[in-house]
Amino acid sequence: MPFFPASLPDESLASRVSRFHIERGNAKTLETYRELFGSSPFAMSNLFMPRIEALAKRMPGDLNANVEKLIHEGTLLPITRLFTSSTATWASADYVRRSVGESGATRICLQCMKEDVAQFDTAYLHRSHQIPTVTACWRHGWRLLDHCPECGCPIESPKDLALAPWQGCCCGYQFELAEVESSAYVASSIEKDIARFASLVLARVPKRMLAENLPRVLRERALERGFRWGAEKVDRLSLQAAMESYYSPELLARLDRAYAKAKTENWFHFLGLTKGAIEGPLSRNLLLANYLFQDAETFLERLADIEAQGPYVVAHEVPPDNAYAPTPVNRTADGVSLLVDRLAKIAIDQNLDIGDLWRDHYGAMKRIAIAGSKAGIEALKKVIERRSAKPAKKLVRSSAMVHPRDADWAEEIKKTAVRVLNDSDRPMRVSMGSLVRNTEFKPAAWPDAICFPLTRAACIEFQESQWHFYARRVLWAMARHHGKVVARSLITEDAGLEHHRASDVYHYLVSLAVIPVAPFKKQLEAKGIHLDWSGPCPGKEYRKAGRGYQKTGAITAYVPPEFAGQT
Repeated sequence: MPFFPASLPDESLASRVSRFHIERGNAKTLETYRELFGSSPFAMSNLFMPRIEALAKRMPGDLNANVEKLIHEGTLLPITRLFTSSTATWASADYVRRSVGESGATRICLQCMKEDVAQFDTAYLHRSHQIPTVTACWRHGWRLLDHCPECGCPIESPKDLALAPWQGCCCGYQFELAEVESSAYVASSIEKDIARFASLVLARVPKRMLAENLPRVLRERALERGFRWGAEKVDRLSLQAAMESYYSPELLARLDRAYAKAKTENWFHFLGLTKGAIEGPLSRNLLLANYLFQDAETFLERLADIEAQGPYVVAHEVPPDNAYAPTPVNRTADGVSLLVDRLAKIAIDQNLDIGDLWRDHYGAMKRIAIAGSKAGIEALKKVIERRSAKPAKKLVRSSAMVHPRDADWAEEIKKTAVRVLNDSDRPMRVSMGSLVRNTEFKPAAWPDAICFPLTRAACIEFQESQWHFYARRVLWAMARHHGKVVARSLITEDAGLEHHRASDVYHYLVSLAVIPVAPFKKQLEAKGIHLDWSGPCPGKEYRKAGRGYQKTGAITAYVPPEFAGQT
């Protein structure tokens, strides 16, 4: 190998491979794969690098030492070994990905990219941005991008190198040259805290630390925080409710697939008194550790203290040859049958359909299809259909699924909606998530349509459209300057909304002579503007803002629109 670029701060191994391809000047990625791995192109997973020994052999020094260094400095395996027991035995790539919940997407921070180009003269992929559950940059607090803002093309290429951050998207969009407003990417403080905690753990976790003592550490911390049931047990319901209040059900549903599907019966099963394998995925364990400790150094110190108290099983400093290679699969008829049985069990256990299997277990599904086993795919479909049909019938027949406090929660949601919509302070948008967050009474579950039909209906009834929210916010800004002669730009700036849309709403409210006094909802209703309002100019196309902004160089003055039915 002529050269291989040195690692930049927090750079992933997949990024170094992509930079090698660009700096080497290879015309096709196939040439790069053959030079580095001696194989045809494959997916460059941020979690688990296939054929890593082939790359290590082409580097100077000891093979095993090279493998360990590449893994610890360039992949996510150090943090996955800490939060999931499935990686403690050097399991196959498919099993590790399933247990960890790898997103299958490469993410970037536009602000980091600009700073990297200025400092290192090249863009690169940050390893900390690829951690499951991380949706924001810990340094800048910007939301991470996994696709092109213009055409939606994913940054990660299937079974190939991710070159878009350096070469731009296929549509011509250049990430490092993008002119964007920070307001379009600002993440919540909770998302930034998660990113900071995860990045510090990844950077400072010792090489040999495994997940064996994690349940004990989390359990003891939960008891210290007051989540106690009886003498020694963890009050899991109270712990779950506290996490919902801290993170919000919306964010948990985005980060935890089981929570999104309301499968939380065994959410913290591994916190029991019995010793067993960690059953929760990396995302849930990481969220729990972040909530209980709030500080990465304290968390790692507690783990180290627990290790010192008793026997501790560590990972092999040097794994056996080919330990990182995917488990070989028999491609005979018997091998296909085993794959079919395995995927059928996964589909039943995790309530997946064929589309989910193709997304999460693409390799196994493809092997079944290549083997010509159409009957195997059809058998999978039948098993999944039978599995999904049975619960549906039960839910229709049984009223026991409805939570006994559904009606009480629905009434509280209505009271919260009335209070928030009539509040004279700076308006926030009334959505299902904001209603749930701002209602003090809340069972330890998200109001799904099965267990909480009345609550769900109340949330939907009192949700407001984006345009109605714009109207309330602009009216609030007008009220701040009521009786004064001020420029329209000052009001739209105080509103903190997208300029052109806010300006149109302002002129529309002025044309209706809406009185800018609280309660704003009542004033809007008097002029026919209700919660489902579709805006002052339905059908009007506005300039793309934020990530979709394109600089033209032309300066045009804002012209108030002519509203339908008004002079």
